[in-house]
Amino acid sequence: MFRHLLVPLDGSDVAQRALDHAIDYAHSSGGEIDLIHVIDRRIVQAAPKALPLDAQKSLLEKLEEHGSGVLEQAAGTARSRGVRAHTHLVHGIIAEEVERVSTRIGCDLIVMGTHGRRGWAPMILGSVAESVLQRCTASVLLVRPHGAPATK
Repeated sequence: MFRHLLVPLDGSDVAQRALDHAIDYAHSSGGEIDLIHVIDRRIVQAAPKALPLDAQKSLLEKLEEHGSGVLEQAAGTARSRGVRAHTHLVHGIIAEEVERVSTRIGCDLIVMGTHGRRGWAPMILGSVAESVLQRCTASVLLVRPHGAPATK
């Protein structure tokens, strides 16, 4: 039985569904969850260099504020349902940071949402869920959006 879960969060509805599943599972197993929000450094690096340094700093602060809010709300939800929760706000590339934190904390299971995008975008940009599956040694449970059809 899995007792130490890691849940990557981005503030999306499907991430919330993954969180709900993780909380239910942790509650029933007497486990705990770690919540991670990654500020993707590529977003900050993509900010036009023509932007004043203050504007670049403001963007980073807004991303950190958003991430902290996502984590605190999720931790509050878990704790209100009797599950111990720890938060990690990190900077980097999402799949790499999920792998790093999952290894450091020794999680048994990663529970994450997948947007189920199809077509060219995932081929060009890469799928975070696919990268996590390839990189991490922990088991991974992918949660699809509500009502998403199974793909063949």
